[in-house]
Amino acid sequence: MSKHIDEIASALFDALDVKGTLEREQLEHLPKNNEGTGRTIGDCISNVILILENLEKNLEDKANE
Repeated sequence: MSKHIDEIASALFDALDVKGTLEREQLEHLPKNNEGTGRTIGDCISNVILILENLEKNLEDKANE
């Protein structure tokens, strides 16, 4: 299970790097697509980060049982 935790942690760090770049370049406010959605690129990456954080915590909790 440690391999899965490491893979999720790596993906989480990548997503945090992407979020940082989006913020630095002031791109997080752009729409996620050209179909008139109200969701932004920033919303999407924040959702990915939240899901990865939850997955990581759940796997760590199971590993500690």
